[in-house]
Amino acid sequence: MATLVANNAEAPVSHLNLRPGINLVGRAEGNHHVVPHGSISSRHCEIVCNDGAISVRDLGSTNGTFIDDQPVLQQQLAHGQRLRFGGVEYVLEAPETAAPRTSGLRVNALPHIRTVETAAAPPVAHTAQESIATIRPMMREEPSFYRLLPGAFGYPFKSKGILLLVIGAVVFLVLEFLASWSWIVSIISTGYLFAYMQKIISHTAQGEDEMPDFPEFGEWWSDIILPFLLFVGTFVASFAPAIALFFLLKGSVEGVEMGVAIIAAIVVGAIYFPMALLAVAVSDSFVALSPHIVVPSMIRTILPYTVTLLVLGVLVGVRFGAEFGMAFALVAMDSPEIPGAILSAVVLGFISLYLLVVEMRVLGLLFRSYRQRLGWLG
Repeated sequence: MATLVANNAEAPVSHLNLRPGINLVGRAEGNHHVVPHGSISSRHCEIVCNDGAISVRDLGSTNGTFIDDQPVLQQQLAHGQRLRFGGVEYVLEAPETAAPRTSGLRVNALPHIRTVETAAAPPVAHTAQESIATIRPMMREEPSFYRLLPGAFGYPFKSKGILLLVIGAVVFLVLEFLASWSWIVSIISTGYLFAYMQKIISHTAQGEDEMPDFPEFGEWWSDIILPFLLFVGTFVASFAPAIALFFLLKGSVEGVEMGVAIIAAIVVGAIYFPMALLAVAVSDSFVALSPHIVVPSMIRTILPYTVTLLVLGVLVGVRFGAEFGMAFALVAMDSPEIPGAILSAVVLGFISLYLLVVEMRVLGLLFRSYRQRLGWLG
């Protein structure tokens, strides 16, 4: 029987006995192997054991799946290789599996190394040491955060992104309408939307450059309730000082002084919120809301995070500008027909969802470029 044996102190489960066929690994109940750790997604990856071969497929996890420290989407796993889910690492014990294939190294030689026909090959003029010294490995270098940032605005339009935006705009418009009749629908809509926000961050962190499909819905707690609580908790924690000041200073100070104090607290909350949201989305844990985690992360990435805040601020401004413009247009129409009002709402929903996707893409790029500096995976 193939077994995954814990290889670091982060592993809350000492070993995972892999059964023939599909093995689902994740943090939530309902998986074949439940690994309760903050860096592991609800449904993290799928391990398939079939005829002596073992393959691993990532299921859109936030912190990625790695074989021997290399991120993978789908790849074969062999005896002795290290398999890491987020920050939890295991070693595969399965002597009956085949050894992993090794990939060749692509190299370029400098121009002065000449190649000639074999039949007329003259004596080699360079020593082996000289020839090896001319070899330059063609390493794939990840573009910097600043080079990747402009592409975030075109990210939602790649492949089937536009179709996803249209479908999403219609679906969330319907949910928003139903939410006015039931708070349960509001929870479902908010939870599912945040789950999609997490998925965008996850795919971006793994190097994917196309919008992911909408999340599958299979379990109320992990797919709806927990994402809802994480989003609401992040918002409340970020703007708690502003909320507290409103109630503490109400009636005790002049209106102008109270307004300045609350505005300052809101600005602080707005600076704190994006990093807190990113930390929570990556870890799936309320612990990530702690200032001991968020503030050092902001300091360690102060320059790119400042750029991120500026970009997010512009996007939020565009969002409110679009909403104001649409409302003004409807007022100017005096008594708009129902089809026109619905179309306007769908357009506004499309714009809002587009901006939200771009915002999550930007946060995902921040995590992708500065994963080690943020240090959330230990």
